[in-house]
Parts: sequence; C-alpha cells; structure tokens
Amino acid sequence: MDYSEMAIKIKGLCDGIELKDYQKRMRVQVNVKEGGDGSFYIDVNKGKVAVEMGKLAESDITFTASSATLIGLAKGELDPVKTAVSGKIKFKGSIDKIFEFKKVIDMIKAARAEKDKAAV
Repeated sequence: MDYSEMAIKIKGLCDGIELKDYQKRMRVQVNVKEGGDGSFYIDVNKGKVAVEMGKLAESDITFTASSATLIGLAKGELDPVKTAVSGKIKFKGSIDKIFEFKKVIDMIKAARAEKDKAAV
C-alpha cells in the first residue's frame, strides 16, 4: 500500500467523525518514505477531523516512516514505543503532543466504532 492509498483509507475512516470531547486544534504531518514516497496530513479542528494529501506549512507533530511501519502502527501490530526507539519512525514535536495525538486516535477509533454500530 503506498502513501496515497493509506491516506485515502485513513480519510475514509475519519469521514463523518466528530470528536465532541476534543475542541482544540491538532495538525499532524505524515511523511511516507519507502513503499511510495509522499505526504498527507491529519487536521483536527474543534472536533472535526480532516485528512488531506500534501504538506502543512506548520504542524504540531511530524511523523516520517515507511508505509509498512505506519500501517503496522495503525493496525496495532507494532508497539509505538519500540518502533520509535528502534528508529523505524522519526518524529518532530513535543512528547506531550504525541501523547495527546494518541488520545485523539483513540477517540477517533471509538467514534468510528459507534458510527459503525449505529449503521447496523
């Protein structure tokens, strides 16, 4: 899976998701190396989640990794701490923002599960 397919899949998971308990702004740049170089970003703004192709002029966090590493992290197959310590993923930004982003990801997963459950 290359970066554009990954971005489209993540965008699909985030479409229509609203995080009522997160009214801040967080901008995350994701740069994919190996397996289709490219970039996309995740912008959470007052509960609304957007995923778009391209690069942000400014971000709170920037992640750079191979598509295989990013997919493994997204699926929960790789441990984020071990992945960072081993150098498989590089990041810029404060550790506090990274932990906050982890909470945002958990909120997105929970909101997606609720939305899918309501659709059944």
